Amino acid sequence: MKNILTILFFLLLSAQALYPQHCGSLVLTCPASVKANQVWPLQVSWNGLTAAEDVVIDVQTSDHFTLLSTPAAGLVDSGRITLMILSSPFTPAKEYTIKITLKGACEITNELTESICVQLLPVPKAEALLIDTQSDSLSFYLTNNGNATLSYGSAIVLPGDHLKSTVARSQLVQQRLTLKVHSLHGWDTTITLFSKVKTYPSIVAVAPPGMRKPWARWNYQATWGNTFSSRGTVAAVQPNYSVNLQLWNTRVRGQGKILGDWGYFSAGNAVVQTHDLERPYKSSFINTSINLHSFAAVVKMLQHSQLIGLGWKEGAHFHQARIHRTDGLLHLGLQSSYAKGANSINLQLIDQSGQLHYQRTKDNHFLAISAAYISDSERSRSPVKSYLRAHSSGQRGALSWSGQSSLFESTPGPWNHYHTLQTDLKLQRWLCSFQATITRTENTTEKYLLKTAYTARNWTAQSSIERRLALFQNSQYLVQHNIYYRPSRIYLQAGLRQNISTGVWSVQSTGSYQAMGFSMGWQGSLLQRTSHSEPHFIGGLQIGRKIATGTLRLLLQNTRRASLAWSGELHKDSGLKELKGRCVDQNNAPISGVLLSIEGKTVQSSANGDFEFQALKGENAHIDIQASSLPFATAPKEGFRVHRPLVKRSQKTVLFFEQSHGITGQLIVAYSSPVALRSNIVFQQYHLVLYHDSGDHFTAPILPDGRFAMGGLPCGRYKGAIHPLPQGFSYENIAFEVSSGASRELTICFNEVKQNIPFQAL
Repeated sequence: MKNILTILFFLLLSAQALYPQHCGSLVLTCPASVKANQVWPLQVSWNGLTAAEDVVIDVQTSDHFTLLSTPAAGLVDSGRITLMILSSPFTPAKEYTIKITLKGACEITNELTESICVQLLPVPKAEALLIDTQSDSLSFYLTNNGNATLSYGSAIVLPGDHLKSTVARSQLVQQRLTLKVHSLHGWDTTITLFSKVKTYPSIVAVAPPGMRKPWARWNYQATWGNTFSSRGTVAAVQPNYSVNLQLWNTRVRGQGKILGDWGYFSAGNAVVQTHDLERPYKSSFINTSINLHSFAAVVKMLQHSQLIGLGWKEGAHFHQARIHRTDGLLHLGLQSSYAKGANSINLQLIDQSGQLHYQRTKDNHFLAISAAYISDSERSRSPVKSYLRAHSSGQRGALSWSGQSSLFESTPGPWNHYHTLQTDLKLQRWLCSFQATITRTENTTEKYLLKTAYTARNWTAQSSIERRLALFQNSQYLVQHNIYYRPSRIYLQAGLRQNISTGVWSVQSTGSYQAMGFSMGWQGSLLQRTSHSEPHFIGGLQIGRKIATGTLRLLLQNTRRASLAWSGELHKDSGLKELKGRCVDQNNAPISGVLLSIEGKTVQSSANGDFEFQALKGENAHIDIQASSLPFATAPKEGFRVHRPLVKRSQKTVLFFEQSHGITGQLIVAYSSPVALRSNIVFQQYHLVLYHDSGDHFTAPILPDGRFAMGGLPCGRYKGAIHPLPQGFSYENIAFEVSSGASRELTICFNEVKQNIPFQAL
């Protein structure tokens, strides 16, 4: 047996010596790191192949990547191709392996295989949308638009998912709510929500309970390309329970929750986190919290860990003591939060690890300082390393700023630095912004950005120049120009981006159009990846249609990729609709105090020009604008009765006003005898009524000193009258004409009526 093995080994060495070139060589080249929602190249080069037929290239990538160009059969001897790969917007940030196989490239094994790793960088993004306001609370959706898992409070938000949360109105500062969002990669930001609560009195209550709370909503999207993928969410939310399901191809993840005065109970399978100092992971879970007056008992049961805690609340202070069991080991923990005025402190201790956060929010200024220390025994399970971070933002007049500095531990090696500063200066229509970002790690990078923008009524022009510095690389300068056009139903954008240092450029254009129950959007990019390559075009078209059961959206791309999405929601009272809007002048500035009426419901525009109607019925809304509530010499462009179709359950509109014609004047009295009649003249009891030739009439009150003013008058002829009719006085006929570009001055004089009084009556 030993001799046979020796002979086989000798024959193998001889074959390798006789055919050293039969398998050839395969080299893969791609960027070391890429971002989500980015197109990047993968270069495949091979040499020394002696197969008798064409080489077939097989590419194996993750489901998160889309191959934009289909590889064709290569040459027998040597060849090189460049594959363009698109990473999806919600691709998790981690390292991915791409495998390339040349079938028919080797006479012995018939194939040649090579792999390469690419690191997808984390790009955290978060958006918040206010969805409901109550007298003592408000609710909002927090959406993760990036590819990094985010944490808000004790909740985890996966990429592409959203979290519904409710906070007390006491957390508002000047009608604003500041949210702090933190990612597992050491990134944090603040999001400011402006409460849509009416600060003006509503003449008629138009918001029935539950109007804006859909009891069910869904969103499903199927994508066809090189592979088929689907994802979707289904959620049912009620005051006493909620159910949330997430679908990803053949996988289903979800959770349910029951709420009550006694506490809550939740169970399901999702990405969970026992506490902030533990790394989140997928697990089945059961959570229970029972309220006992000012105390609350918490029990969390996960697959690999369990937690039992007791918390108590004293006014604005909260404390919790807990026992955490992981892998058979017990850990003691303490969490305390203090709040007083604009200041708040949160402290967490788990064995030898801890995290401290201080936050102060007052007026337009925000300050946050946080630090964490993670012991060596907890580093494998902790989502962060030891760090010290400070974040500050504020606004004073036209100047606003935001800065963040971080020191975080690197293992092994020294501490890393991250610093960023952004300042914005707004001067009427101009906006100037400067941003500087410095990162001190193994690969030190610096970025400086200067951006200017000019905004007119419907369009915005923007230009920026950016300088990038990296270790062992030359400086790079990037220039970008964009123009945006936003009329009422159309949105257009065109931009040019160029790297002056390398000569690489790209031209982008996007647009959208909205009509009754229909929307269409398009996007196109002409890219040149290298200075020696040919530019190529990538584009897509999206069509949306409102149907009875929701909204359908179809997305087509020239990269042989198509998506079909279906979304919708159900309300308790599906027949009611809402209309939101804004009143603006010819300079796009808001107009406050405008009285608007629909179906007997009357509201007044706020300081920001916003108004809102709810519980509307039918397919059309007729908005009546009261002329007396408009600023002087201001009129609606579409008339004082505006028609808007109610196609969707909730939709928005804009009412445009322009400088128009008006009159100003004064009411005076020409006294004679008897003197006693003078005391009967009280100006504020009268008002002036003007009648237009079209039949419309306009009313202006008269002030105590006799002055009056009325704006928003359309051109034409007018006749006027004083109501009520003054006793013992008369005035000349009021008749005038308002022409283009004219503002009338009008004087009305009361003259005593001369009476012949019989002698017997004296």
